[in-house]
Amino acid sequence: MLHQDNHFSSVFSNSIHDKNNISTWEQVYDKYAPMMYGTIINMTHDEKMAGDILQEVFLDLKKKDIIPVFSTTLFLTLLRFTYKMTIKHLQARGLTPKNLQPANSNYPNINLFFFEEINLKEASIKSDLAENDIQKNLRAEFNKLRTHSH
Repeated sequence: MLHQDNHFSSVFSNSIHDKNNISTWEQVYDKYAPMMYGTIINMTHDEKMAGDILQEVFLDLKKKDIIPVFSTTLFLTLLRFTYKMTIKHLQARGLTPKNLQPANSNYPNINLFFFEEINLKEASIKSDLAENDIQKNLRAEFNKLRTHSH
């Protein structure tokens, strides 16, 4: 997933400069909304609110200029952006996000990327696992998030 994401990221980065490129935004939504929604629902435990926040996060994403400055894959950038913006939107509602601490989470690999904002190679060194194993663990955790969100 992460390796395939590199090609999509470069295609997306090249066409995202036109913020009215509906086709590109639809592709990003189709590809990444389930992961983003799963992340949000994990932090809110409220399906309606998670749907509202997902919409707000996409609108925020379109307004902000984070896409051209990717230092990692689009997948990880959107994951971090979703996480940070969900916290912001929940706090604006006077709510405390759930599952913020890695020790309390069922998603240790995802949290590794959230809390330490490291790349795949750094995660491999830190965890003493091969990059392929980290990717497999991330996929398993995202599948768990997706299952939880339905």
